Amino acid sequence: MGAGKISHHPFLFQPLPFHPFSLLFKNYSEYLRLYYNGNNPLFLRNLESFKNISMIVEEQNVITISYELRENDAGGELMERMDNNYPFVFLFGTGKLLPAFEKKLHGLQEGDSFEFTLSPNEAYGPNRADFIVKVPREVFTQEGQIPVRVEKDVFVTLTDDMGDQHNGVIIDYNEEEVKVDLNHSMAGMTLHFKGVILKIREATVDELVRNHYIQAGGVRRPDFGEGQV
Repeated sequence: MGAGKISHHPFLFQPLPFHPFSLLFKNYSEYLRLYYNGNNPLFLRNLESFKNISMIVEEQNVITISYELRENDAGGELMERMDNNYPFVFLFGTGKLLPAFEKKLHGLQEGDSFEFTLSPNEAYGPNRADFIVKVPREVFTQEGQIPVRVEKDVFVTLTDDMGDQHNGVIIDYNEEEVKVDLNHSMAGMTLHFKGVILKIREATVDELVRNHYIQAGGVRRPDFGEGQV
C-alpha cells in the first residue's frame, strides 16, 4: 500500500442488503465475513444449507393451516372446519386474531400438528349481561336507512354515539323496543383447536404495508383506505 493511500473494500461503498438467512448466524460479524467473501464457494454452500432450514410461525410470515374447532374438548360439538381444500390463511402477528391462539402456534414449522384448548378468558370472554341492550324499535326503520327485519336470531349492526359499530343478534322484541345481544357468538365458550401447519411463507411488501394477507394473484392497486380482503 502506497503512502497516503487508503485501500477500501468495494462492498463497503454499498449498503449491505438484508437477507433473512443472516438471522440464522450466531452473530452478525460472521454473516459479514461470509458476505464479503461472497465469491468464495464457502459462502454459497452455507447459503444453500440455510435455505433448507424450515421457516417457523412468527411475525411477518403468512401462515396456512387446516383445523377443526370444537366446543369444550376433542369430543365436543364441531363448530368450524377448515380443511386442505379451504384452509385458513393469515398474516401472523397483526393483532387481528386471538393472542392466545397465535401464542399456541408460534414457533411451529410446516407439517407440525397442533392441539390445544382456550378457556373463555383466553378466547372471547364470558357472556356479559351489560352487552345485552334494549334499542327503540324505530331505530330499525329510520328514514334514509335500509329497513332491518326485526325477528329473533337476525344479525344486526348498531352504531353508538361515538360512531363505533357493534355486531349483535336480536334475541327478543315487542312493539316498542328490540333486545340485542352484543356478546360475541362464542363468548363464554371453551374452544378446542386441532390442526396442521400446511404452509409458511414470507409476507410480501404489500401484505406488510396493508397488515393483512393478500390472496395470490391479487391485483396491486392504490389503497384509498383501510379495507378487508
